[in-house]
Amino acid sequence: MIAPQLETFLASKLSKENISLYVSAVNQANALQLRQACVEFVRKIFYDDQSLSDEEMESFDMKFMKDVFAFSRKI
Repeated sequence: MIAPQLETFLASKLSKENISLYVSAVNQANALQLRQACVEFVRKIFYDDQSLSDEEMESFDMKFMKDVFAFSRKI
């Protein structure tokens, strides 16, 4: 488990270059606050008409992708 302050700090460092690494780490560390930040980050990428590489998309597990698209709203 990661301390909430560290999760907040790491969430502020999210980028397209590190999102797949973060998603993999949060699933292993049970860092729920940081996981939610990753979900919101990926949603924002999609809603801003940006994209992620095929390799990045394939690295996300099905549950993460369901969370990205579940209850999605325009940000």
